[in-house]
Amino acid sequence: MMRKIDGKDIVLKTNVPVTQGKTTFSNEICEDIDVLDPESVEEDLYKYKARNDRFAPVPSARKYIDLEEDCTFELDEEMVIGPYEEILPIFHRIYEYPFLLVDHYHNHEFHIFEESDDEQDIAQLNNEPEKALSYEGIVEQFPSVQEEFQLSSEKRYGIITLSELNKRKIREHFYPIIAEFEKSIAGEIKEEYPRSEDLTEAVGRAAERAWEQNRNTDAEVHISEFLGLKDMENLVSDSRTLATACGFETEKQIDDFSEVEELGDLRALDPEEVLSEIRDLRNKTMHANRVLVQDVDDLGHIINQYNLLCAFIDEISDQMYLSKIDSNGDS
Repeated sequence: MMRKIDGKDIVLKTNVPVTQGKTTFSNEICEDIDVLDPESVEEDLYKYKARNDRFAPVPSARKYIDLEEDCTFELDEEMVIGPYEEILPIFHRIYEYPFLLVDHYHNHEFHIFEESDDEQDIAQLNNEPEKALSYEGIVEQFPSVQEEFQLSSEKRYGIITLSELNKRKIREHFYPIIAEFEKSIAGEIKEEYPRSEDLTEAVGRAAERAWEQNRNTDAEVHISEFLGLKDMENLVSDSRTLATACGFETEKQIDDFSEVEELGDLRALDPEEVLSEIRDLRNKTMHANRVLVQDVDDLGHIINQYNLLCAFIDEISDQMYLSKIDSNGDS
């Protein structure tokens, strides 16, 4: 987007990160919030009290008011994020701070060029600008930029607290990751037990019944497609071969999840412990009547579960890749 202002060509560029697969950004879960002007804090604070808001940010003064504690605190720069922050960094920051302030103009950069003829406008966008300014910088130097680019300071900010982490959007973020994990485990189970009949006595009645109904039909699939995480947990825990294929180091084991100090230790966890943790996250995610986060301790637990989930998806993928290489080498 480009506008001609005061003899300059001003180009608005929004830096949107490139991500792999679908993800959820901060601008999808935050709630709109008004911010206070340092010059009118006392006059406007009643609005926050009337809405029972706890936090009243004053970003231009780098502070915020906690109405519950009736105190003013510094607004740490780590508390202000852009609209395209991803979920895991958000979780980590909310674990450290009482809220995050989402600045929708955080990723805006204004490039300033000497004014050119209309025919040259498109070509000019690839040139090196005279100057690149943030939202504050461009407004200070070119006040009319707000109107020209239709930028409203009223809708500039959003807020993320623990409450926003219970939104459906967060659950939607977990769905495909959990499904990928279940698919990976099911694939290893099918590899270990090619014949569905060999598993009927080792899985729950629900999975067996579903497979029996599907058996000998035009749409028949392996029984692993009907397994719940509890079935997978039992099978992987009882089979050293399966546990190894899923990335666990069965020779050394850490029995307590709280003893994990680094990502490498995850492989030494008891498979039953890991799968139980992921099953807990799955249940909280898939059932809308269950609360994901009630306090900071819950959030810390979910961060650990999320790390487990992602780490073992990667681990299983690596094991499958190495297995294919070995198979090709033997053929």
